[in-house]
Amino acid sequence: QQQQQQQTQHKQNDKVLIVGAGPVGLTLALLLHKRGVQSVVIDRLSGESDHPKAHFINMRTMEILREVSPSLSAHVASLSPPQEQWRHFIYCSSMLGPRIATYDHFAGQTMEQRTRMSPEPVVHLAQPKLVTALLAEAHRRGIDVRFGVQYETSHQSEGVQHVRVCDTATNQRHVWQHPFVVGADGANSAVRQHLGIDMEGKEKTHEFIGVHFHCPSLLKHVQQRALTPGMLFFIFNEHTMGVVVAHDMGEGNYVYQIPYFPPFQTLEADFSPAQCQALIHHAIGAPLDITVRSVRAWRMTAKVASSYYRGGKLLVGDAGHYFPPAGAFGMNTGIQDAHALSWRLAGVLQGRLIDETFEEYSNERRAVAQSNARRAMKNLNCVMNVMRALGTDPDKAEMLANSYAYPPLALLPASLQAASFNKALAIGRLPLASISANSKVGDILAERARTLIQQGQGLGLLFDGQDLGFAYPHSFMLPGNVLPALASDQSCANQLPSHRYVDSHFTTWPSNNFAARIAESVSPLKYTPTLASGHRLPHMMAQTASGPRPIHDLLATSGPVCCTLLLSDTPTHRELFAKLSKEPTLLCLLFRTNTTSNSEDPSVLTITDPLIAPWACVLVRPDGHVAACSKNSAVAKALLPKEL
Repeated sequence: QQQQQQQTQHKQNDKVLIVGAGPVGLTLALLLHKRGVQSVVIDRLSGESDHPKAHFINMRTMEILREVSPSLSAHVASLSPPQEQWRHFIYCSSMLGPRIATYDHFAGQTMEQRTRMSPEPVVHLAQPKLVTALLAEAHRRGIDVRFGVQYETSHQSEGVQHVRVCDTATNQRHVWQHPFVVGADGANSAVRQHLGIDMEGKEKTHEFIGVHFHCPSLLKHVQQRALTPGMLFFIFNEHTMGVVVAHDMGEGNYVYQIPYFPPFQTLEADFSPAQCQALIHHAIGAPLDITVRSVRAWRMTAKVASSYYRGGKLLVGDAGHYFPPAGAFGMNTGIQDAHALSWRLAGVLQGRLIDETFEEYSNERRAVAQSNARRAMKNLNCVMNVMRALGTDPDKAEMLANSYAYPPLALLPASLQAASFNKALAIGRLPLASISANSKVGDILAERARTLIQQGQGLGLLFDGQDLGFAYPHSFMLPGNVLPALASDQSCANQLPSHRYVDSHFTTWPSNNFAARIAESVSPLKYTPTLASGHRLPHMMAQTASGPRPIHDLLATSGPVCCTLLLSDTPTHRELFAKLSKEPTLLCLLFRTNTTSNSEDPSVLTITDPLIAPWACVLVRPDGHVAACSKNSAVAKALLPKEL
């Protein structure tokens, strides 16, 4: 036993240690690899999990996968079921029973409208399939991914992370040395807990049982009844309430999310495979052949870590935030964390950035997480309002559970408490029987809920404004000479950051008065493309010598950390272009805004989008957000080395 538990020393290396081989950790490893940084990814599980969790990938996340490789994003999109199977949310007594309302999230939108926002579509794909695709890409690139290795503890000494890990198969422990440790290990992050970083926000909202089941024949039965398929089925009947998530109706892959009330309910007593099968049959509305694959309890909360960085260790994804699954913000926010961190890690390791850039990462991404947490809670309340309209107020169930903490209910034996509580829940569901019975009372309840849903007050799916429309506060990574240049250009008056800068590299020292909140989109649903400081550079098509390309495909996204400078094609800017093109930390691109220009230089981009027409130069950060834009040449001139 002593031999099994012995610790072995691992020689120091320059690879980043990523704890967690989920979609966030694997994406971070792929992005680092593209920038020339190697990593080791570990996960305590012995292999990939097949229990579906997240399933909706928004446009910004798809753009990040495209940045890893256009073939990767294309492959992920190809794995998605047909949109006709998941464009609707269904509110019903059962999946094959009476429908209360059907909501089409793509109604009134054309493909042309959506492709104006992004070169990538939104995608519905079960998380295990996404992980499989990312893992295959990581293996193709030779990235070191190790399952069955558990992070235990670490300490920093002379700028090096000494990390103790355990091989879960042999129980052998090793001490590894890495420059940085990134916790991508989920809501119960061992990295975060070891650091003692608190989670801030709502302690508890609700608890659920997630039952993963297969029912290959269900789609056929839906089609035979001429019913609309959907992504989510909100189930309301006298036997069960919950949400069936159709991860892939064609394959028969589903998860039924059922409200859970411990200690009055337990997995063993109330959610055995046979009991889960009975509940699923009630949710489907027919005793179809099903296979229960797994049953898991989970807690819904809305929390954000007080910091994403401490002493050479960083947090990404659910290790730093978790939200109610109302709006698909969890995994998407996490993958975007990885994107925001990857170029900063590469810059520090390559000597182009200083460690304080991680404080900037923490501030910016925490602000995004806080915004998304607020939106997820608002979305959750929309679902609760539909439940209230149907006469099943979820707050009453919580009040009932809390009442057992006081006499006389607190004096009952635990078995009687559980029995009486579950009986009360069953009584609370009785009004829902009137919906499936097509009674007058049921019609009234259904109409109340239907009115809310048709007015757009049910749960939404497409939050384009929330996903694409936010802007970071004025905290940009800029060379020091750009600051006075911005001050001299009146068109940039609202872009001045409140930071101290280092002249020699693209670095920044965060100030103490950092804005606590990002600039949120005017509408979380509608995205208005904006070319301004802090915003994601809007999607635009650029005509190149080889044909039209999305502008984001042309930005500096590989190799050394590099900003991109877009310069309008003028004689002055051509001179600046010749000088700035020699800078290793800057990619310069000339553009013209009309197709009738006299210039025949094939290296000059043609961008006819009116958003860019007013600007002489646009400086874009490595993450695709605009650092600064100017109507004169001041910013471009400020980027020149002092000797020029």
